[in-house]
Amino acid sequence: MDISFVTRKFQRSIAGLGLATILATSVFTGTAFGMTFDDVASDYFAYDQIDALSDAGVMTGYEGTNNFGPEDYLTREQAAKVLVMAFFTVDTSATVTCSGAYSDWAEDYLATANLMGVMEGDDEGNCNATANVTRAEFAKMA
Repeated sequence: MDISFVTRKFQRSIAGLGLATILATSVFTGTAFGMTFDDVASDYFAYDQIDALSDAGVMTGYEGTNNFGPEDYLTREQAAKVLVMAFFTVDTSATVTCSGAYSDWAEDYLATANLMGVMEGDDEGNCNATANVTRAEFAKMA
């Protein structure tokens, strides 16, 4: 067995675990949201992590509902919001530097993510904001 492959795989799993731990346990300042979601049962395997991220204001449910969508895919604009809320201050004066359609609510998050180098456009400058984020894309963002 190629030991370098095993080492790289171990490093990637540690990095992913580290990011999840940072997001779920970091000390955030500000108002705790304390939402509970109708679609996340208290015995759901990720309940504690979802609760911690909700309390920290990093992840919220769908607007106008009390649903989190724990089995839903994450879009690129949603991933940008999560990372901006976790690690930066939203810059409302920034502008989106990549092109393409995005949701109205996502503009400041995408602009901040662009400004901070967290999210860039593809080779043609498109944000692809409403597309699902791949694991590779999220790894590059994080």
